Amino acid sequence: MTRSRLVVIALAAGLLLATGCGSDVDPASSSQDNAGGGGAGAGGPGGSNHGGASHGGSDPGGSGPGANGPDDYLDCDEVTGGANPEGQPCQNEGEACSWGWECISGEIECEAGAWKTVSYDDGVPDCSEQAPASGAVCDGFCGLPTCSYTVETPCGAEQVNAQCGPVGWSLPVACDSDCTSYGSAATCGADPACVWIGSCDGGTNQCVRNAVCTPGSCPAGQVCTEMGINPCDPAALECEQCGKLVSLCLPE
Repeated sequence: MTRSRLVVIALAAGLLLATGCGSDVDPASSSQDNAGGGGAGAGGPGGSNHGGASHGGSDPGGSGPGANGPDDYLDCDEVTGGANPEGQPCQNEGEACSWGWECISGEIECEAGAWKTVSYDDGVPDCSEQAPASGAVCDGFCGLPTCSYTVETPCGAEQVNAQCGPVGWSLPVACDSDCTSYGSAATCGADPACVWIGSCDGGTNQCVRNAVCTPGSCPAGQVCTEMGINPCDPAALECEQCGKLVSLCLPE
């Protein structure tokens, strides 16, 4: 027998041993490993480069940060009117847009594959330079700042923090003014402790202390009374469009 024929016979025997019943490889487990892409160097769809999920080369956008697919990207249309997408993946480098949610809003820009906040507004208004008038309309829905002012009272100058209360802005000064003694809107408005109000039941306007009360807390000659007022315009004598019940110290 020639040497070449011996080589051929040896090769054939090796092939039989590799594919025969003596193989240590389980065909079923081998196919599962390939399908899941768990094995190193898996070459089929969903191999180790895609963590077991293939998006294909024809999908728009391809893979994003952290191998996110195109459906994981947020564009401007999706974030407008929503919450802050800070850190969420984006696709178009340099793209800028706005987002907003209730009172809060901001400007964002796509940078290095993720949204980055450029500017932010928490919706809380700035303090005005001048103290608001007692009873002026205030809206605390977005939150209100703590604003400190120096105001003139019948007892002298006093520093006070403006507050948004049931009867609009109030300036809770320490001076114990007798607001009910003021008979006009002008004299009432000159005292920061007081507010010129009208009752939803009609009648006439009157000047009262701009502070809610509880039974027994009012000064002598006054009683804590629940009444309907117009918080949009405390001096109004009707509450058809805007009304609220508050407890105020009124003359007995």
